[in-house]
Amino acid sequence: MRLSNAATLLCFACIALHGQPAQPVGVTAEWDVRAQMARLAADVKRLDPLLKQVNPSQWLEKGASQTYVKQLQSAQTSVQSLIAATSLLADQPEKLPVALDAFFQMERMELLLNSLRDGLRKYQSGALADDFNRVFATNGVHRDRLREHIKDLVAIREQEFQIANEEAQRCRGFLTRQVPPDRKSGRTQSR
Repeated sequence: MRLSNAATLLCFACIALHGQPAQPVGVTAEWDVRAQMARLAADVKRLDPLLKQVNPSQWLEKGASQTYVKQLQSAQTSVQSLIAATSLLADQPEKLPVALDAFFQMERMELLLNSLRDGLRKYQSGALADDFNRVFATNGVHRDRLREHIKDLVAIREQEFQIANEEAQRCRGFLTRQVPPDRKSGRTQSR
């Protein structure tokens, strides 16, 4: 069955008009996400001077594993990756993959730094390990906000998909009810 151009345009117009959902209540505004990401990046940057004080090479003399040296390098890289991810999310707060990347970068950084902090407490300085704990305390708030932002983005995408699917079904139903044109005259046949 061949559809007329007018019917096809009508279908696209329906999707365009009805396919834009209103922002759900409780979704964080883009400017607020940008501000949150700026605060997160600033708090993560507070880890840099602490990481510079960590010296796992000296821990080796006290029986520490060589992996702490590599772990420090990975932690420093992870901090920079998280800062870059938060910057990207601040620029594109509506992008779910960008938000997920920032969240996963945060999880990776926390995992590395928790292990490094434990070695720090055991082999170097309990006071410096406590400083890491203080910085991590603010990180928990950021993690929770980022998690909520991701949930909001998922809810929005699900709502958009549902609306687009409903409109596609409605348009498909409309188009299947169309009377095909008479092949010889090009006019619509009456049923």
